[in-house]
Amino acid sequence: MERAFGTISSIVRNLEENSAVEKAFVLATWKEAAGPQLASRAVPIDYLDGRLIVAVADATWKQHLEALASRLLAKLNSLLDGPAVRFLEFREQPTQFAEAENKRTWTSDK
Repeated sequence: MERAFGTISSIVRNLEENSAVEKAFVLATWKEAAGPQLASRAVPIDYLDGRLIVAVADATWKQHLEALASRLLAKLNSLLDGPAVRFLEFREQPTQFAEAENKRTWTSDK
C-alpha cells in the first residue's frame, strides 16, 4: 500500500500546482497513516499551508493523538513521499467529528 501512495504522490507532485488536489490527497492519506483504529476516532477536516487539522470527539482522544503526533507526522509524510504536512493540529470538535463520521459511513455503504 505504501508503494501505491508513493506512486500517486509522485503523480500529484508532477501536476501543475493545485492546492485542491494536494488537500484532497493529504486528507485521503490520513486514514492510511493513522490506521483503522485511530482513523475511526480522528477525522481530517482541513489542510492549509502544511497544517493538517483533525477533528476528534473529546479531550481524551485529543491528548492521546497529540502524544502520537510526531509518529503520525512521520508516517503521513512517508506516505506522501515528502514533507507536505509540517504540523498536525487536533481539535476537540464533537459536532464536526460526528458529521464527518456520518458522511464517511454513508459513502462507504454504497
